[in-house]
Amino acid sequence: MKDSANMTTGTGDRQHEYLEQIRRFLSQQDGLAAAWLYGSRARGEYRDDSDIDIAVALNNFEKTYSERRLLPEIMAQDLTAQLGHPVQVVDISLAPIPLAINILEDGHPVLIKDELRYCRETNRIYGLWNDHCWHKAETHKEKQA
Repeated sequence: MKDSANMTTGTGDRQHEYLEQIRRFLSQQDGLAAAWLYGSRARGEYRDDSDIDIAVALNNFEKTYSERRLLPEIMAQDLTAQLGHPVQVVDISLAPIPLAINILEDGHPVLIKDELRYCRETNRIYGLWNDHCWHKAETHKEKQA
């Protein structure tokens, strides 16, 4: 697992400050189970003007689909206003599987409030990715036959 505090590209102190503010904000969000930093900032390949990409897993299954889709947008707007820097937030449960697997493989958790939900979401994504890869391989075999 990568340590976000050790990123050396860009302004490391500002990166650390952003992550601390993001953790504080996310820790106060009801229904948030886990959050990941991903993208250029997780890889340590960011510039000062790079946006901050956050994925969240929520425990808001009783809400409507529209409400679930809207919450990450509201979080992104609130974080962008608080930090004075662009923040993108996606619900990893609603993300396309290639994006979700990229978040898990390329990023790292910045906050885990519900360990069981975090593990379930990770397992769900890897399971769907394995199904996707198997289906792709089978389709390739059929085309060659």
